[in-house]
Amino acid sequence: MTYQAIVEEHELIGFYCIGSPAQLPNSTYPYCLEFTDIRLGMRPDLTGKGRGRSFVTYIMEGAMERGKPLRSTVAAFNERVIHLYNTVGFRTITSFERNEVPFQVMVRD
Repeated sequence: MTYQAIVEEHELIGFYCIGSPAQLPNSTYPYCLEFTDIRLGMRPDLTGKGRGRSFVTYIMEGAMERGKPLRSTVAAFNERVIHLYNTVGFRTITSFERNEVPFQVMVRD
């Protein structure tokens, strides 16, 4: 997988990947090429401190350079990230389960 690290003052803040490595293989939802996929994660001790919006916005800006709408697949239990994505313009288009874990597919036009 092609992950990039986000480092601030010599400390890892989080990671992300863009494109097909960000897709979550499953047997229900077929990924199409009309979107640019993103996947990200922030260091757990930094979540809930008001840094998420700038973190995800930074990643979105790089992904939008590909000229396609954005898509992200999020575990349904991760309410914090789903709320964050909603605040930056994502909406849920479908859901699926993988290994009995529900996921939401979210897009931003």
